[in-house]
Amino acid sequence: MSRWVIAACFSVLWGATAVAGATAPTLGNPGIVEALGSATARAKADFIEVDGQVVGEGATQMAAAKALSDKKDTVEAGLRRLAGATGIDVATGELKFEEVRPEGCASNSGDDKPMLSTGKCASIGVIATLDIKVTVAPAASVGQAAALAVQLGMTGVSLGEPGASDQAALEKQAINEAFQNARAQAELLAAASGGRLGAIVKINRGVTEEFGPPVVSAAKAAMLVRPAAEPPLTPEIALKLTAPDVQSSAWVAVVFALDPRP
Repeated sequence: MSRWVIAACFSVLWGATAVAGATAPTLGNPGIVEALGSATARAKADFIEVDGQVVGEGATQMAAAKALSDKKDTVEAGLRRLAGATGIDVATGELKFEEVRPEGCASNSGDDKPMLSTGKCASIGVIATLDIKVTVAPAASVGQAAALAVQLGMTGVSLGEPGASDQAALEKQAINEAFQNARAQAELLAAASGGRLGAIVKINRGVTEEFGPPVVSAAKAAMLVRPAAEPPLTPEIALKLTAPDVQSSAWVAVVFALDPRP
């Protein structure tokens, strides 16, 4: 179910100094081995986001707002009836109203100068846009969700972030693998110096970096609600999409004592 990509690195910024490898023991200094291990854990997504917008137009802001509200309600109600979905969450984002002016007149969004509400450049309409973020489970339903979103009137539809129900377990496995990777590198260095590893002197999460697509918080899974009890909706067009894997990466920096005995 999980696949691992393990990478190793022998240098890390430790405090203010870049360090690598083994330090031979001297009088008053028992010697140390320093190593940086990394690992990336991957798992199939349990749910995924579908992003897009709904748009409403009208002669006035009130009319555009009404059109936007009606479109948003239609889209949300339809998506909550998605056939095959076991959980749906619909969240709204940025809301924007933009006045439309005759050709040759700059819009409010493209000109900082105020414009009169009357005259040849008076507004001839308003476009309202609202960002929508739909989270759907299982992630295998992402193609159906995207197709139905387009069918219901969403624009700019795109795949969002994948998520795992147990993201903490994935992160824990990545950290464990990163530590084992660091130990393996340290053992090689200790053997090359003619000694062997001693006790751990210092361990640090080190430099952390995420690879692959961002991950939706596992808390999102608890927000998903079962689809509406009404007859399910199946999109008119079958859109075959595959959700990207969820990934968790970890870097662990470890300092071991160097035992000079072979």
